[in-house]
Amino acid sequence: MSESNAPRSLPRLPEGAHKGLAGSVLCLCGSPEMPGAAVLCVRAAQRAGAGLVTLAVFQRDLITLVANHSPETIFMDLSRTQDLFAGRLPRALVEGRQHARLVGPGM
Repeated sequence: MSESNAPRSLPRLPEGAHKGLAGSVLCLCGSPEMPGAAVLCVRAAQRAGAGLVTLAVFQRDLITLVANHSPETIFMDLSRTQDLFAGRLPRALVEGRQHARLVGPGM
């Protein structure tokens, strides 16, 4: 796939479609040491055509930083999640309605 044929390979949305029909991505990434990973991941998902991009973070400080670079991102604050200490993923991650998940960059 090249830059010239990439737009032709993406499905077209029907006229009048809203962003919820364009697919959704959950990004679980970034850390205080590597906040740029979260910014790059959400921007990549948006550029790839996802209509809704959610960033789940364990450090609340990342929300403000990423929001400054990508205000259209939806945020999931997991900083108070106790499930990880019990060895379980937070329910919001397991029962999410995302079409794709991106986990790990910068963590």
